[in-house]
Amino acid sequence: MRILIVHNYTQRRGGSDESAEHELQLLRERGHVVRFYFRHNDEIKSFSLLRKGLLFFEPLWSRKSYREVKQILRDFQPEIVHFHSFFPLVSPSTYYACAESRVPVVQTLHDYRLLCPIGSFFRDGAICKECFHHSLLRGIRYGCYHDSHIQTASIALMLRAHRLLKTWSQKVTAFIAVSEFSRHKFIESGI
Repeated sequence: MRILIVHNYTQRRGGSDESAEHELQLLRERGHVVRFYFRHNDEIKSFSLLRKGLLFFEPLWSRKSYREVKQILRDFQPEIVHFHSFFPLVSPSTYYACAESRVPVVQTLHDYRLLCPIGSFFRDGAICKECFHHSLLRGIRYGCYHDSHIQTASIALMLRAHRLLKTWSQKVTAFIAVSEFSRHKFIESGI
């Protein structure tokens, strides 16, 4: 089987990084032809001041990632694409590239990013589900992501726009939840 794995590395190595790399290795060991498309948040360090300012919109729609994934889909022709993390540089734009190429998408839900701007339901040392139960505006008010109202607004914009576009329900073929608890939270949210 031809498989494309897509992942966005964060600045602090985490479980989704390990998972994506282990999947790549296991699939190759079992004879599958696998391509690995990734971006790393360390790219941001080399951005110009203007480019950093435009980074506000990158989580919403990355033209660069869209073009690169679209090209890989044309050249590699995978039978399936497995996403681990798309935030912030890969972006949901790549789901649209897959849909246009008629390639099914599987998304592993390593965290709660689709429901909470910081992806953890945790704020100020306590469980917080205000964005889940009320509005993403709560996260902006608290500046949950990196203690920044602007950066949190960028994520909230991405989440709200893609909820309205029905990206999660129409562009993702299947989700993999990492626990039964997680599965129930996503189902409760409508995903």
